[in-house]
Amino acid sequence: MINNMAEIKVRSLTMQRILGLILFILGLSLTLWFWVRGVSQGYIYINASMLFPAFMIMGIGFLAFPIDPKAMKEKWGVEKIESVGQIPGIWWVIIALSIIVGIGNYFVLSSQ
Repeated sequence: MINNMAEIKVRSLTMQRILGLILFILGLSLTLWFWVRGVSQGYIYINASMLFPAFMIMGIGFLAFPIDPKAMKEKWGVEKIESVGQIPGIWWVIIALSIIVGIGNYFVLSSQ
């Protein structure tokens, strides 16, 4: 039994890519669904309109740039990210892009 969520480890590059695919599909499908609802019914779910496009971008990030535990071990001596300074530079770009896309989606959807 897992007592702590920190015990669940997604360290394999394949598992990160599978997670990325799931996040991308989930984010894309729910973004499209909320777009259809927002345009047809005129009601926008603010949190969903920002969150699901961000999931989509994060999914693309995991698909294209999985975090390599071997590289982390060589550079930092750890197999998982334990501090903000250990986050790879490309992931800062992905995080910023996901926030921008989420906020942008809300503003575009709210102008419909």
